[in-house]
Amino acid sequence: MAAEPHRSAAGRRRTATMQPATPFEVSFWEATCHAMGQRKALALTEQRLTQIRADILKLAYHEVGHLAVTAFLEDDFDQTTCVSIVPSGDRQGAVVGGHLWTPERVAELPPELRWWRAWRRMMVALGGWCAERRAAHQPVDRGAVRAELHSMEGDPLVWDCDKGAPLSFTDFGRAWRLADLLAAGGWPRERRLAQGAAWTAEVLAVPEVWTVVEAAATELMGCGTIEDQVKLHDLFAPVLGLFLQPGHWRKWRPRFDKRPQLPDPQALPWMDQGPSLAGLFRALHVD
Repeated sequence: MAAEPHRSAAGRRRTATMQPATPFEVSFWEATCHAMGQRKALALTEQRLTQIRADILKLAYHEVGHLAVTAFLEDDFDQTTCVSIVPSGDRQGAVVGGHLWTPERVAELPPELRWWRAWRRMMVALGGWCAERRAAHQPVDRGAVRAELHSMEGDPLVWDCDKGAPLSFTDFGRAWRLADLLAAGGWPRERRLAQGAAWTAEVLAVPEVWTVVEAAATELMGCGTIEDQVKLHDLFAPVLGLFLQPGHWRKWRPRFDKRPQLPDPQALPWMDQGPSLAGLFRALHVD
């Protein structure tokens, strides 16, 4: 009988405390392998399981972050039909809803409506990234935004080299174009984008909001997909339209009521072909 290989005390403790994979973790791993082009799922080792759990945690907070900001700002939350972190094709997660507020459509609004709609849509787009960073105890500041943009520049799948900007079907692509609509005076788009991220982080730092985020993320990590609209509404009901409450409205109204001289949307490079049908359909899913 072969002798058991020597393992350190720390290694034995890790093995003893490692919980077996749940059915959802197994299905997540199989879906991940399939998305990578594997016909058959690779063996789910402890190292891979640890990574899968980290990925699930990150994705859950990301998708729930989008929803929490949407609910707080009451920005078409009632049209949300599903949230999922199950990998599918080139997507790892999605919030499915009925809104069609692409940056191109926001650009078509009159200036008095474009300002507040662009801000709210940008904050929703950045909600996932900001929630990820808050859950990981990482800062959301101008340096972090700049680093994220620079990390994307080398990826041809998310960066439009002809336009010099992230593609519109990514979270940062949508936020970048919305920041373009808000750029004015001494506020270039990079500064507007950083400001939007800071405001989004403020929303997530509201105790009631973060409590809901943690509860919803835990729920999503257990099942992978929430398709019941009633359940979604119940989860986010404590923060639905919270920014309209007097204590929050006094803070947010001055921000959304400002109407500086905004740039002409038709002069922006990504508006040269107008809104595309593909862009409208992509807006149904928030990465």
